[in-house]
Amino acid sequence: MMNDFLLVSGMGLGRWAWSDVWGRLTSPAENPPKLSRKLPVGKVLPVNIDGLMGDQVDPSISHEEAASNIEKVINDQQLTNLVMVGHDIAAPVVLTVASRMKEPPKAVILLAGVIPSYRSSFKSRLSFAFRSQYFLTSVFSFGRRFQLPKYMIRNLWCNSMDFEEVVKVMGFFRSFPSNLLKKSGDLPEPSYPITYMVLNKDRLIRPNIQKSMALDLLGVKIEEIDSCHAVMVEKPELLSNKLLEYCDLSLPLLRS
Repeated sequence: MMNDFLLVSGMGLGRWAWSDVWGRLTSPAENPPKLSRKLPVGKVLPVNIDGLMGDQVDPSISHEEAASNIEKVINDQQLTNLVMVGHDIAAPVVLTVASRMKEPPKAVILLAGVIPSYRSSFKSRLSFAFRSQYFLTSVFSFGRRFQLPKYMIRNLWCNSMDFEEVVKVMGFFRSFPSNLLKKSGDLPEPSYPITYMVLNKDRLIRPNIQKSMALDLLGVKIEEIDSCHAVMVEKPELLSNKLLEYCDLSLPLLRS
């Protein structure tokens, strides 16, 4: 059976960030393509953190509204045998949607996912540099949205990428809904497989904090990737191969 993929962007990123991953998941296993070498992939749908597919993100979106939008996308697009991927603060939205699905997802994969906890707030899981800038900016934006400064994109999101590669994507980063930083509390106990991918070069969410959050998830599988926070931009081939490991193994996987 073919697997559909839903890729949910995180803070500052949009659907654009998944473009290379989308291309690798949907391309033929060989070039020129052979009928006997199809990838076990059906639909691959990237969405913004608000669950929509526009160029901008709704600055006032709430956790519940984002979850409802994603549920609507899954139903409208008739996604089945689904692998769901959530990045940073999109993780709790993805987990909420997964817990409500009549047919549980085949797998949920969290990339440096920020996991709610009664012990600490969302913002406390993020770097001090981010929290300081966020506080200053939110005073003047009335807490509605947060536009990432360029130096923060370079140093926290894309710190291990080549400078030229960072310049290429700098202009695509967007503000994100501050409301999603306020979500806290427990999540439903999962009835589906969860993998947490720790990003070892991440300066926005330190690897030790990522591992600590991952352990709050019952039955979680932990993997590690040597990447900055924007893993789908820096390591699209590696990430694509990791995602394909969760497909129907009776079909061939991606080329090496």
